[in-house]
Amino acid sequence: MTGIRQTNPVREQMLGTPAAVLQQFDALESQTRKLLSTPEIFATRRIILTGCGDSQMAAASVEMAFEIFAGVPVEALPAMTASRYAIPALGNQANGTLVIGISSSGAVARTVEAVRSARIREPRPSRLPAKPESPVGQAAERVLQMQSASLPSAPGFFGYMLSMVALHLLAIRMAEVKGPTNARIRRMRRECS
Repeated sequence: MTGIRQTNPVREQMLGTPAAVLQQFDALESQTRKLLSTPEIFATRRIILTGCGDSQMAAASVEMAFEIFAGVPVEALPAMTASRYAIPALGNQANGTLVIGISSSGAVARTVEAVRSARIREPRPSRLPAKPESPVGQAAERVLQMQSASLPSAPGFFGYMLSMVALHLLAIRMAEVKGPTNARIRRMRRECS
């Protein structure tokens, strides 16, 4: 068996992901700057990040970045928990809540349900990384469009990484708009110096 090399799609996808993310970075950064207006960023009092599987894990991994940079409470929830419990429980506190549904494929039924639930209860739009023509994209008022890459088919490493990058860019954008008024960032700077 010497000299025979078998391909490993997971390994190939992981090795190709950095270049694929870099190809999309400028477009994602530009889109995140336009996704929320300045008044919408200042009106955001709470964020719910939601998705399923890899998308929910991406939400969990950026939860702290949103709390620190945006300076608002954040919950990363599985889509079913968000749609059936957390969003309905908001009641009249829904105003000022930003729900971000995350789905690389845009076809996950529970994420569609969460986005629809948010739109019913909240006049402010839901936003999410997805494909605009997908069911999740159709349910959302605004979509942060991510391109698929020509990487080997494997479990969602590329989608996970791209979702994390897009969400971090949105958290950074919110911090830029809020500027030095964000008390958490000022406190963090003091603690690190």
